[in-house]
Amino acid sequence: MHEPFCPELRQVAITAAQKIGIDFAAKGTNITIEGPRYSTRAESIFFRDSVKADIIGMTLVPECQLAREMEICYLSVAAVTDYDAWSEEPVIGSQVVATMKKNLQILQRLLAELLPNIPEARSKVCACANAMAEAAH
Repeated sequence: MHEPFCPELRQVAITAAQKIGIDFAAKGTNITIEGPRYSTRAESIFFRDSVKADIIGMTLVPECQLAREMEICYLSVAAVTDYDAWSEEPVIGSQVVATMKKNLQILQRLLAELLPNIPEARSKVCACANAMAEAAH
């Protein structure tokens, strides 16, 4: 799990995001919390300052581990909905839903650009097909 995401899919996504001109981060650190819930202020600050998380989410685990174990190319596209407790304002569900609706349009544009550009065959950059080669038997 050193690198949970396929480097080839990551590059396809980066190229797609650049082409359509959306604001994005090519890399970041995600921390997954059990949900559905929002972080407490103390958790949020701990995740940001001590763990150095860029994103706090309630998904990604176990999906990325299962994809790796099945040697499937995997990529996460995360759309930020709020600043958690990193902001002075508390997270309000209705604002999260409104932001999700706005993000949906951006994600639809991104996927329309990204999906047709995923190669049918894996390149040498992608080692996902051999992810379990060194796993303990």
